[in-house]
Amino acid sequence: DKTVENGKTVSKIISNACGIKMKAVKNAKSGVITYIPKPSCDVAIGISKATKGNEKAASGDNYLIERVTDYSYLLALSDGMGTGEEASKSSERTVTAIENLFRAGFSYDLICSLINSVLSFGGGECFAATDIAVIDSVNMTAAVIKLGTPPTFVVKEKVIELTGDSLPVGILEDVTPTKRSIDLAAGDMIIIMSDGVYDAMKEKAAYYITKSKKLNPQEMSDYLLKTA
Repeated sequence: DKTVENGKTVSKIISNACGIKMKAVKNAKSGVITYIPKPSCDVAIGISKATKGNEKAASGDNYLIERVTDYSYLLALSDGMGTGEEASKSSERTVTAIENLFRAGFSYDLICSLINSVLSFGGGECFAATDIAVIDSVNMTAAVIKLGTPPTFVVKEKVIELTGDSLPVGILEDVTPTKRSIDLAAGDMIIIMSDGVYDAMKEKAAYYITKSKKLNPQEMSDYLLKTA
């Protein structure tokens, strides 16, 4: 009991010194205790997908959901232009590059530029509309990066629609993503969808989201796909 009490005291001292809540993580083998930022909230994720027309056909969309650190999450959705294998390959190449470059510590601008170079010099019409969201569950913020994609919706008391005017990656030699930083609170939801879903709902998308904003992430995802 005394050990636990001392541990809490040390955590409190370190948290005060760092100006942020910290938690202890003990290595079972070495016994070494490391202090890392303590997330303010957990992150729950829902995913729904359907292939156009034929269930066996390749989807042009690929997504990535990665817990990069104990408190940060990387989400990406890439929609390859066209349909079938070629669209799938370009979007898969995009999300793989995003993951590798993000883990290597590159900035958002450089990541978008490098991905654009890979696709634009790949030959042929290799384009991909791409959404990226990086969620920080300690500071309760999210960076939203958009490249030629439908709106991203942030569900708070009201539904906020984030749009962008950037072209998809792979079309031009230079690409300028639309970037937004948003503050988050417990219970907020970020909704990213490909144009196949959004085009079916258009301006009614915000209405359907508002109508069902009490659903959990998976329920919301299933509901929007079914509605589309």
